[in-house]
Amino acid sequence: MNPTHFQDLSYDLTLIDTGYHRPGCTGSYLMESMGRAAFIETGHANAVPRLMDALEYRGLSPNTVDYVIVTHVHLDHAGGAGALLEKLPNALLVVHPAGAQHMVDPSRLIAGTRVVYGDDQFQKNFGSVVAVDPSRVIAVPDGYLLTLGDRQLTILDTPGHARHHICIWDAYSRGLFTGDAFGLSYRAFDGLEGPYIFPATTPIQFDPMTAIQTVDRLSALNPTQLFLTHFGMINWNTVVRDAMITQLKMIQSWRERTEWRGQTGPQRRRWIEAQVKQWIVEGLRTHMHGALTAQDRTLLNMDMELNAQGIDCWLAALEKQTAGYSA
Repeated sequence: MNPTHFQDLSYDLTLIDTGYHRPGCTGSYLMESMGRAAFIETGHANAVPRLMDALEYRGLSPNTVDYVIVTHVHLDHAGGAGALLEKLPNALLVVHPAGAQHMVDPSRLIAGTRVVYGDDQFQKNFGSVVAVDPSRVIAVPDGYLLTLGDRQLTILDTPGHARHHICIWDAYSRGLFTGDAFGLSYRAFDGLEGPYIFPATTPIQFDPMTAIQTVDRLSALNPTQLFLTHFGMINWNTVVRDAMITQLKMIQSWRERTEWRGQTGPQRRRWIEAQVKQWIVEGLRTHMHGALTAQDRTLLNMDMELNAQGIDCWLAALEKQTAGYSA
């Protein structure tokens, strides 16, 4: 056990660094109430030993875990669900109805992720994905209530990043577990004005207008804090909300631009990548009041590449619609 992987938060929560890509990139949360426990997000399959160590760290047995909740089925969030459930005899998997099938039969999910990352990176980043027994799956609709000890969790249907995305409202902490619906914010970039946050536009279902509606819905709850998968707890305020809305509207405005229309796939991708890098790097430079180091840029490279791919998928779908095809 390495306790440096864990961070004790308020409200009987433990943040577990899943070790995906680099330290401080992706987290899972262990929630406790009256001797019962739940994991929110599992990370990739290789993270399961860390999650089990977290139970031991908190003095809990595997039998105490009632739920494994995943915000969506992208493998950096849910790839370890099947392997983790094999070690938790009483736990049920909580997932969006549109994502449940991919947990029971992950073959299409694996194939799609291999296309995005390539075979070598897939094995390195995600390991072996284990199918989940369908009898252990709860496909949760919007507004579904879960009880953990004396804690009540409300499931919210939150599309935009993906159509199969949920967020979890925890009344006890007045906190939201946001998955990728409220963007990415890394603690290495916290400044005097607070956190730097930007949208997660990963392939293949990203839609900026729907994402804006989701941010508005989540903000209307007036949470005290956000528990981000990427990464950690941040205080919620209107500055954070406005930063997300402004950037999503900027992306939405690209549908009216002409530079990308009629370009071939590689040409469009290069244009999008340049736009994404300028947007994120310039925003962070302003936030940090200075130039970025080479290390700063390295920390952002993966997200900038994935964001560009997701926006490319969205623009390609718009192009098909314009040409009269079904996207």
